[in-house]
Amino acid sequence: MLIPTRDRPAYVRNALESVLNQSFGDFEVVVCDNYKNASCKAEVEAFADGRIRYVTPPSPLAMHENWEFAIDQARGDFVLVLIDKTLLRLNALERLQAATQSHPAEVYSWTSDAYYLTHEQEGDVGRGYLVPVRGAGEPFYVDCKQEMAARVSFRQRLGTEGPAYAYGKICFGAYSQALIARIKQRFGRVCPLISPDYTSKTVALLSTDRLVDLNNSCTVSLNTNISNGMLFSQNTARARRFLAEGGFSAADFADLPIPHVFCSVHNICAYDWRMIDQAIPGHDYKSESLDLAALYVQTQMDLAAIRDWASEEERQLITGHMQAFLQNAPMELRERIFAFRTQLADEANGRREEAVADREAAAKAYEDWIRDREDNVASREKAMLVREEAVSSREAALQHTATWFAPAVWLYRHLRHIRDAARGLPQSAAHDQATLAASTTPAAGTGEPEVAPGPVINGYPAFGSTLAALRYAESEFYRYPIPQPAPAGGF
Repeated sequence: MLIPTRDRPAYVRNALESVLNQSFGDFEVVVCDNYKNASCKAEVEAFADGRIRYVTPPSPLAMHENWEFAIDQARGDFVLVLIDKTLLRLNALERLQAATQSHPAEVYSWTSDAYYLTHEQEGDVGRGYLVPVRGAGEPFYVDCKQEMAARVSFRQRLGTEGPAYAYGKICFGAYSQALIARIKQRFGRVCPLISPDYTSKTVALLSTDRLVDLNNSCTVSLNTNISNGMLFSQNTARARRFLAEGGFSAADFADLPIPHVFCSVHNICAYDWRMIDQAIPGHDYKSESLDLAALYVQTQMDLAAIRDWASEEERQLITGHMQAFLQNAPMELRERIFAFRTQLADEANGRREEAVADREAAAKAYEDWIRDREDNVASREKAMLVREEAVSSREAALQHTATWFAPAVWLYRHLRHIRDAARGLPQSAAHDQATLAASTTPAAGTGEPEVAPGPVINGYPAFGSTLAALRYAESEFYRYPIPQPAPAGGF
């Protein structure tokens, strides 16, 4: 297991906790500390575990180069990258080991549940709530060519592909050492420029025929404010700086599928598919693999979502590049762009109509529930009146009986008092009173005490630490899609 990181020591501590508490113990973990300002060496050494190796590159590297440096340190039969803001489910390696026996392959992939940090702004990266993303199932094979064809079509927005989002990515799965050797021989490296999660996916899908989906969530991704992908997509200055650190300068922007539009995640990830040309001599991935019509529309949506432009001039410049691409495109491509845009609009309208219909159905169901509840309340009130009358009748009967028996009870106790006095025995009145009190007090511990549920945020169980959340995730309470609250203090 490889944990490449930069300036995130607290997140590395969480990740290492998840690794060192695995149910399967035959592993090594390499922390590749690519720090500039905040080393995580102290956090690593605090665990004092011989299965951890701490390494640093000779000098600070770009993200894709640090991943490659970390991969070069791996010695296990299978290699996986654990992003520093990601946790490993406590039975993840056990599931992976079982899958290698039941479903032999060179690539294994899994999905990731979500952990929403609630106090990150205060420096607390432990407190949050856990959201399941996928239920557990049996592993199955996935055809790599079909998966690659689906991804280069860009018919789905990145991040909305479901389990396929993870297919082939070394940070959401594991590669065999044999596959890594073959990738390096063919492409030179496992994580080429620009985005190592997508470039590793590209070279993996091009280097093996099928992969195995573990059909399970084996990691938990922390929903944070420090995600490189999120910052890239929202801030053009951050996007430009990220590319520059990787050695992709403004002069290289002309090589993008949609030239010069550097601040679109879809356009950048489309560029990461260029390794197809290395795998197929004479192939042009831009015109022969990518669906440029769908990519253009997805790029437009990316630009609309940007929150912080470096300047108004930059925004206008990027808009001009988009217009130039459209004007220079063949008529057939422009028609497909318009058709895809119309299709997405129709689908969005359909989804809105479905949402309205769902809300109306939910409102009607709620009204029916209210009516049923009102009927039930009326029935209960009527039943309560009947019970109250019955109770009143019983109380009157008991009062009559008590009044009739009172002289006899007094005489009985008085005679017992005289008898005990004659025999020299202790007075029994106090004993009788205590016995009566005991007989009318319910015995303690006659049933299991009700365990109070733990805290819940937005309907999902909340925890004070990521390790507590991971332990809960292996319990019977953790169910997809709606988990039960954890017992208070149970984890």
